[in-house]
Amino acid sequence: MKNWKFFLTSVLCASLVFGFASCSNGSDDSSALLAVAGGGTNTTAPTAPTNPTTPTTPTTPTTPTTPKTAVTYTITFNANDGSENPATSTQSFTEGTSQALKTISELGFSKGGFSFAGWGKTADATESAYADGASYTATAAATLYAIWSAIPVYSVNVSPNANGNVTASPATGIAGTEITLSNTPKTGYKFDSYTVTSADGTTVTVMDGKFTMPEGNVTVKAVFSIITYAITIADGMTNGTVSADVARTAADEIVTLTISPNEGYELDSLTVVAEDNINVGVVTVNETTKTFVMPNKNVIINANFKETPISAYKVLPAGTDGTAGPTGTYVTFGAWPQTIKAEEVTVDEGISKTVGMYTYCKGSDCSWYVKQAEYGCGSNWTVWKYSDGTIVGNDGTTEKWFKVEPIKWRVLTNNYNGKKLLFAENSLINCAYYDCEGNDPYKKDYTTRFLNPKIIYSNNYEHSRIRAYLNGLSYQSKFGENSNQKLNSEFLNRGFLQTAFTEEEMEKIVDTNVDNSARSTYPCDNVTIEYFSVDENNKYACSNTVDKIFCLSVQEITNDEYGLRKYYERQKQRRHTGCERYCTDFDMANGALLGYTDVTAIYFTRSPVADSTWWVPAVSCDVCPNEYCNSHLGVVPALCVK
Repeated sequence: MKNWKFFLTSVLCASLVFGFASCSNGSDDSSALLAVAGGGTNTTAPTAPTNPTTPTTPTTPTTPTTPKTAVTYTITFNANDGSENPATSTQSFTEGTSQALKTISELGFSKGGFSFAGWGKTADATESAYADGASYTATAAATLYAIWSAIPVYSVNVSPNANGNVTASPATGIAGTEITLSNTPKTGYKFDSYTVTSADGTTVTVMDGKFTMPEGNVTVKAVFSIITYAITIADGMTNGTVSADVARTAADEIVTLTISPNEGYELDSLTVVAEDNINVGVVTVNETTKTFVMPNKNVIINANFKETPISAYKVLPAGTDGTAGPTGTYVTFGAWPQTIKAEEVTVDEGISKTVGMYTYCKGSDCSWYVKQAEYGCGSNWTVWKYSDGTIVGNDGTTEKWFKVEPIKWRVLTNNYNGKKLLFAENSLINCAYYDCEGNDPYKKDYTTRFLNPKIIYSNNYEHSRIRAYLNGLSYQSKFGENSNQKLNSEFLNRGFLQTAFTEEEMEKIVDTNVDNSARSTYPCDNVTIEYFSVDENNKYACSNTVDKIFCLSVQEITNDEYGLRKYYERQKQRRHTGCERYCTDFDMANGALLGYTDVTAIYFTRSPVADSTWWVPAVSCDVCPNEYCNSHLGVVPALCVK
């Protein structure tokens, strides 16, 4: 084993020696090698060794490169007439390495009215070499110059408006600028809206009077509308309506109101009140039209309607026929129940009112009616008929309705003590001259009264029942021979005057100084008749009175200047259209004493006869005057108006 190891070691050493030798002289001396190999003690010839592979020549090692140091360059940013902080700014770049440039906001550069357009390599560059924040690879130190682009400034153009002014603040601005609009309306107008339009026709949104400036000029238009005020008709009107031609209108405009009373009513009052409780003046155009000038405030209109007087004072047209023919002058004034109700009309007693001495009830024709029991005296001579042809009842058990109608009057003179004297065209009612029993001319004094301690005879007009009835007065009453004297107030404030006329109409009736002297009992033509006067005296004549309603005297009823007739004509026993008066239906139902041939009335004068405390002259259709006693006779009232 040791020998084998020795052998290998020898071979290797020989090889090395051989090798080196070969390298030194270039010969292949195998014999020498063999000699050496055979120089051992082993007698067995060894196997010739395989020639070893020629060793690879070792590669010469590369000399290591020394690492290079990184090169950095400074890039200087120049604001180029812009404002900056600091004046310039720099950024380090490693050579050959790409990195982002600082942004303009990082650098803090700006220029008023200009926007950053990029970086140029020279101060006068106009085209950008590098954009904001662009990538940059430095190969050397360099300076980049900011390029500035002027920012466009746009204008706000306000369109003129005749109804108000508009201002914009600011009036110019770059895109994105907030513009504030304000307005001042003209008096009487109010601002409604703005419209802002850009140059390309696009509508710009306006919120709370502000908008953002787009990229371009804009036009501002404002809408101002006239201020109108409301016209309100108050609720709760009854018996009529009021309407306005407009529901709203501007101040100083004329508003027309149409008044529409219900049938039977008329406007009583109309108020136009502004919301500050100031009354607005109203101008009357006619009965149904009124106007007012609209204030600069809302208004409320209220109206009250009253029942239309059945007949206010009204002059009838020329040519109207009457007791004096078509040449007379006639008026309507006041109202009184007269004509019997038409068959087709119904009366609602649930709609009623008290007027003076009567209760008025509403008819289906919107007229008022009065119910009256029938006490006709037709059975005394013949059967009398109403205007509709029906017979007048006379037992007091049946009742009829009579229509309240205007009273027709004839103007006797325009100078009755300086006043206009009216005389009713019809006998309206019948009434006892005084409270007496029977019709016995021989019982002359049994109703004589006494007043402080004056004797008051039954034919005394001053203290008569008929005067109290006409004027709504109280009077001293003694009904019978054995009765006590008392103050009778059955007509107080509810006589003919208060029934036939409204308060407004009563104001038109003047207080008249009524002549009750003995001379007033004479016929106008001075015919001496014993029962009118005795030695130009009449002890039964009373003191003068001041009345609104009165009966005519004997002197007045025979005055031809009034269109009546003189006394001597009575002797001819013929009718005279001057003094005759026809009975109304209502008068007939109340027991009017009629003439013998038709429905003309026998009615009282106010003059007492001279020789009796009982008789009072009365006028009939064929005898004028006539002396009837104190039974119920017709009443044809007279009055004076302003």
